[in-house]
Amino acid sequence: MPMLDAGDLSLCYDVSGESRETLVLVHAFPVSRTMWKPQVEALAPMRRVVAYDCRGFGQSDAPSSEEAYSQAQSVDDLSAVLQATSPNGAVICGLSMGGNIALELALSHPDQINGLILASTGSGSDNPDEFRKRVNGWANFALTQGIARFAEMIMKVPVFAEYADRGGSERQWMYDAITSSDARGVAHTARRVLGGRPSVYEWEESLGQLTVPTLVLAGAHDEPCCKMGAYLARTIPDAKFTVVRDVGHFVNLEAPSEFNAAIAAFLDETEAAGPPFSPARTR
Repeated sequence: MPMLDAGDLSLCYDVSGESRETLVLVHAFPVSRTMWKPQVEALAPMRRVVAYDCRGFGQSDAPSSEEAYSQAQSVDDLSAVLQATSPNGAVICGLSMGGNIALELALSHPDQINGLILASTGSGSDNPDEFRKRVNGWANFALTQGIARFAEMIMKVPVFAEYADRGGSERQWMYDAITSSDARGVAHTARRVLGGRPSVYEWEESLGQLTVPTLVLAGAHDEPCCKMGAYLARTIPDAKFTVVRDVGHFVNLEAPSEFNAAIAAFLDETEAAGPPFSPARTR
């Protein structure tokens, strides 16, 4: 698999399709880029699709030092992926952890973004202290019990169980995706990236100034992300919000046809409109 030098580590990524327009996919915690298989298969015949493993996950490097992980570092990693694979910009699609990373990149580096897709994004923003306590508990469990027992534990948490409990193949995929990572990478990400990221409410002023075309998606069963999705759609100018019925947090896996159709329609609209204006593009 191609490996990208991101400074202090290497990131593993895939490129599928040959279209001039690029879609970059940023995965959720605590899985890997393999979660995007339904999207790559459906969209690569029409688009160039890039999927990568965040630091600490899958086949990317997992630094042993906790200080090597942070929300800001995750944003820098995504920026490095874009610079290497999409020098003319790309549409970024992130889910959950990946959505928060994509959103912060759009706020800090809008010149790299042609469009933004935020799926199941913003969980934990209503009660950051409680969320931080929960993810710190996940980190401690991973470090003390190992990645296999962590996978078994986390798949019982409702937000992950809704997909894992759908059947044997779904549970096996999630277990394999989680255990493909190093326990330290998962733990340090939980503590420093999930636990250290701002509440989306802290970005309200910047969100109101965002000019990047934006699509927000959430599964109807994922009430926290539906609430945050509605907030993001109200706050980001001209953002569109779609709630997918009868599914939960992993909306791209639970309803791939609906998810892919929404993404394809958004990509068509974004490409027809041309690159968004950004002062950085005129320099």
